Amino acid sequence: MNETVTAVVEGGISMSDIISAAIGGFFGFGFSLLVEAVVTHIMNRRNIRRCIRNIRSEIHEIVSVLESNKDQFTSRLVYSTPIWETVLQTGIILYFLKKTYYHTIISFYSAINCLSQIEVDIESEAYILEKRQSAYESGSKLLNHKDFAKE
Repeated sequence: MNETVTAVVEGGISMSDIISAAIGGFFGFGFSLLVEAVVTHIMNRRNIRRCIRNIRSEIHEIVSVLESNKDQFTSRLVYSTPIWETVLQTGIILYFLKKTYYHTIISFYSAINCLSQIEVDIESEAYILEKRQSAYESGSKLLNHKDFAKE
């Protein structure tokens, strides 16, 4: 065994060369993992920002419809929330758990979900208008939330 080590050392490769190669490989591998983590983090932040912009746009559209229909009943409305449904189905909602506007966004979309059912099932126009007003206020509050507006 010692003869093999001696032969390797005598052949021009010293122990410090082996150690240097091992350390270089370790740092090279570690650096590549670090770069991958940084790139993944940046891509996730970009995707989240894009998602927030899309949610904000969807909320803005719904609030606009509610604003023009909150005081008078002309017809039953249908509320489309494909972005929110995708956020729920893909688990992106978990990102919002630590956000200060989490409860506000959940409250707004819950109100819209409830209002969708009310528009179909309830005959009372006054009740529908009351729920539209409530959902409008919730959406306006969310759009004006300082943390949600700046993301």
